[in-house]
Amino acid sequence: MNPSAAHIVGVGESAYTRWGKIGDVTEHALACQAIARAVDDAGLSMDDVDGLASFAEDRNEAIFLAAELGLPALRFGNMVWMPGGGGGCAAVSNAAMAVETGQAEVVVVYRSLCQGQFFRFGSGGVSVDAQAEPPVPSLQQANSLLLASMGFAMPYGLLMAAAAYALPTRRHMHLYGTTSSSVFWR
Repeated sequence: MNPSAAHIVGVGESAYTRWGKIGDVTEHALACQAIARAVDDAGLSMDDVDGLASFAEDRNEAIFLAAELGLPALRFGNMVWMPGGGGGCAAVSNAAMAVETGQAEVVVVYRSLCQGQFFRFGSGGVSVDAQAEPPVPSLQQANSLLLASMGFAMPYGLLMAAAAYALPTRRHMHLYGTTSSSVFWR
């Protein structure tokens, strides 16, 4: 094994529940739990970890997790802003870059998400009170700027990436004669 090359050596996860049913467990607590399990799975200790990386508006910043986990020296903390499918890959890539350039020796890539506690893209612009039965939308918890911009998209059902990109793609096809076979892989 090349000592300067990055390797994935451990995996950890927290409990999974149905949407909105996580209760009063915070995303921060779930992140700490998953990180501790990944470090244990790798046969390492928290003293070995000197980097943390995540993506896409994760509310668990590296500096706060480092303090909670008792990491002695956080040398690398990174959060890629790339929502959607590419965010996890980008976070792993940044962790590998940190190891291979000597910025850190052991970087944990994490993502913590409590469905229903906070706004999510594609949810229609509202958060949900996870304690209510059934879950009740709560406009107070939603990001007001995003909510305002969603006012233009919601009437047309443009709440998820596929729908949001469909209109500009169709417009491009109309203007430039692009065909679906040249835009999409089959």
